[in-house]
Amino acid sequence: MRAVRTEKFGDVSYVEQGDTAMFVFDQFVLDPDGWNEFYQNDAELPVETDTYATFHAALDKAAANPEIRNFVIDLAANGGGESFSMSAMTGLICGESAVRFEDTVTGEKTCVSYLTDTNLDGAFDEQDLSAGYDFTFAVLTSEYTFSSANAMASILSDQGVLILCEQSGGGSCSVQYCGTADGWLYTISNNIHLVNQEGEDLDSGVPVEEKLVTEGEDGSRDYSEFYDLDRIRDCMNESR
Repeated sequence: MRAVRTEKFGDVSYVEQGDTAMFVFDQFVLDPDGWNEFYQNDAELPVETDTYATFHAALDKAAANPEIRNFVIDLAANGGGESFSMSAMTGLICGESAVRFEDTVTGEKTCVSYLTDTNLDGAFDEQDLSAGYDFTFAVLTSEYTFSSANAMASILSDQGVLILCEQSGGGSCSVQYCGTADGWLYTISNNIHLVNQEGEDLDSGVPVEEKLVTEGEDGSRDYSEFYDLDRIRDCMNESR
């Protein structure tokens, strides 16, 4: 997916074409030190080291262009990462900053909700609930889209955001960080899996509303339309 994208746009994190902008990233990364500096010492937004900050800056850049009506989030080569970053981003898009999961031992389902400082004013208040961007959003997924990226696609799909290209790869990748008594650190698989708002697990992936990948009789796949922003724009305009 990275090779297809690079051939089309080069090595970029943000693309504008006509009335459509696209944000590109391959992992959810959290920079706590950068945020502490931003809030406590009036430092610059950590756009180089934190995914939520980079995403916020990309949305602001698109909003500054009066021609931009559509905003595409590329998760096609995204293998996951920090769920906190993912939740902050979904809150910025649709106001839904929540992660739902099921305990595979007890069957108990839990929803953990977060309040995100969407307007970056340093306060968590009602203004954050109404902050947003007047775009039509869409998400690009592929069978590589995994874990937190898969969860993001599911959350946004539940909120009516268009999912395009190829069904996501699925998975929850819920890991638990542990330590031994003598200080050795290790990770183990957790006893939870992520679920959608209907309580259904996400392990099989999130279906797309418009498939932009064709398969040949020999099993080969044609990705030539995957990053066709004109075709993607048409799909988004039809969904308005």
